[in-house]
Amino acid sequence: MNFSVMSINCITHHKFIAFNWLIDFNISVSFLDFIFIGHPRNKVEHNDPGEGIEAYTLSLAQDESSIFAKNIYNFIACTRESKERIPQKVMRNIRQFMNGMKNYLVKHGEKDFGIEVERARASLKCDEFLNLDQILEGVMHQLIIMPLREHLYELFVDYYGSRGDIELMIENMKFAENKEATAF
Repeated sequence: MNFSVMSINCITHHKFIAFNWLIDFNISVSFLDFIFIGHPRNKVEHNDPGEGIEAYTLSLAQDESSIFAKNIYNFIACTRESKERIPQKVMRNIRQFMNGMKNYLVKHGEKDFGIEVERARASLKCDEFLNLDQILEGVMHQLIIMPLREHLYELFVDYYGSRGDIELMIENMKFAENKEATAF
């Protein structure tokens, strides 16, 4: 049985090469599925226990009546309006705020946050653990870093542009282009 290589659109480079090699030997589609997808008995629908916590925390941030949402909204607005132009200080303030909000949720658990954490813990297998800090860190990045990304970018460009660091980096890169690796 011959297969058209054009029918395989979403396959990585290495899989594409392996696929071409297998096609040359007329390997069946079920065998290709086994190689690229894995054996069907190994496919277990296992939801990450942290997904519920992440979803609940994101919904809590959308609830305008929650202290959590109000604090995030106010912090983002104040950070954008701040006269502080040194990016390292702004990043330090963001880090402190994110840690504070994670601590607030863990220690005080607004609304049903504690129930959601217990639900996630109850769904863990015996060899799994709930990395609540990692889950909340990802949520904080979505809620705080992403809305402030453009602001932070402007701060870094202004700060390093005004000091001449960007021009110096460009000059160094041009200098290094013409050198052999052994020169360094």
